[in-house]
Amino acid sequence: MKKQVAIIIVLFISIGFCSASAQDITATERSEIIDNVVDQLANQYVDPNLGRKAAQAIAQKKDKKTYDALETRATLISALITDMLEATGDKQLKLKNPSGAGTDWIHPALTFKIADGTKLDDKLKKSILEMISYGLPSQVQEGNIGFMGVLEFYSPEIAPKVYQVIDKAMQSFQGCTAMILDLRQCIRGGDPEVMMYLASYLLEAEASQPLYTSFNRENEKVAEFRTRTDIPGKRMPNIPVYILMSSETFSTGEMFAYGLQKIGRAKIIGETSAGAAHGTDTIGIGRDIVLVLPVSRLAHVKTKTDWQGTGVVPEISVKADDALNAAKDAIQKAKSNK
Repeated sequence: MKKQVAIIIVLFISIGFCSASAQDITATERSEIIDNVVDQLANQYVDPNLGRKAAQAIAQKKDKKTYDALETRATLISALITDMLEATGDKQLKLKNPSGAGTDWIHPALTFKIADGTKLDDKLKKSILEMISYGLPSQVQEGNIGFMGVLEFYSPEIAPKVYQVIDKAMQSFQGCTAMILDLRQCIRGGDPEVMMYLASYLLEAEASQPLYTSFNRENEKVAEFRTRTDIPGKRMPNIPVYILMSSETFSTGEMFAYGLQKIGRAKIIGETSAGAAHGTDTIGIGRDIVLVLPVSRLAHVKTKTDWQGTGVVPEISVKADDALNAAKDAIQKAKSNK
């Protein structure tokens, strides 16, 4: 797959290596972190029943002193993630220990090493974003096919020029006869509003319409994700769209694919995706550890469903490595049938 995807740039910046201490957490701190996780799961997790189940399982392990041998944040985080996943099956439910260096936004496709205490300078950050086209590299390929890779839907706070990058790419695709959107390495999702901005280029230019509604754990409506009316370029509501996926395509990447698939606007090719459909909050729980907690669920405007746990299922099922060629074959076949 990596040879076919024109979006992988490996950046080696060796600034130093972080060293881990033998023990960086006390028994009191460990207990408080576990209690905070239990409280958040029981009272805030999107599915109340699963949240209470996970909270109870972890509380019981704490009572049995299962976690007492864990003396570092890394080992505690690993154990709690395993237990939360076992209880809920939710891949978005995570614990993290952010680096503090400002590099957490960098996509795993980039190799970036940085020492403790080193801050990412704005100039270097801009250079990295420009090298990867703000996570959305694009080109017009042979056969007059517009190709865009989606590493991540970076928010404007991280990538200030992301909307301009989308506008420029869509402008370059105006004369194309088909479009391929490659989400095979969109493994962290990103900003749903940026996703909706891109999707709006592929939909009719009518008044803003919802594509998804979001609900909290009490089944109360909390948000809508709507088509945008502020895009400056010409829309392409009729160009054939093919979306490539892998089993690791995650969250907002899945949201994009599922949203267009269910209204018949795109054909999905590749592997069934990861199955991460929840909206999340990031909550500090002590010792610089954050809990990524699913707090809302999505419902597609047409089907009233989502892809949580099941993934987005492609119309053409092939290995991720073969998806690009399969898409080109499908485009050629569609042209031949006209």
